[in-house]
Amino acid sequence: METRDGLLYYKNKLAIPTKKLQRNLIFECHDVPGAGHLAIEKTYLRLIEDFYWPNMFSSVAAYVPRCDACLRNKQANQKPFGLLQPLPVPARPYDSVSIDFVCALPRVHFQGRTATAVEDFHLRRQALLEEVKEQLERANEEAKRKADQKKRETTFLPGD
Repeated sequence: METRDGLLYYKNKLAIPTKKLQRNLIFECHDVPGAGHLAIEKTYLRLIEDFYWPNMFSSVAAYVPRCDACLRNKQANQKPFGLLQPLPVPARPYDSVSIDFVCALPRVHFQGRTATAVEDFHLRRQALLEEVKEQLERANEEAKRKADQKKRETTFLPGD
């Protein structure tokens, strides 16, 4: 640290002692029309060219995401949420099948009903699939039995 003309410098950069002056400088490097509302890193790089204060990056990182103009005008950089249109109603059973993966369920204080509901859904589905399999096997056996009843012996003579 050194003093020149009554000002404090740190590694040839003007040291900014008060929070109010720090906020004003961040405002000048980010908010004014010529600054262009740059992101955290670019605003920080602009500031460190001439100024210094402890935890400068943290100050910039706290200020920029709260900039009112940026919040109103810049596009969100997160992926859009899931489907916003309802799915069509299926015409027949199993026309549309979906599976929900439930991970990291929150701890619940009412006897774990959330986890139980997920488990019950799975067990219900499993029981339904087993019942469908049994019915298909019975229907297959019945069709075979009826086909065997209609079957008759046919004998062919030479030349037929």
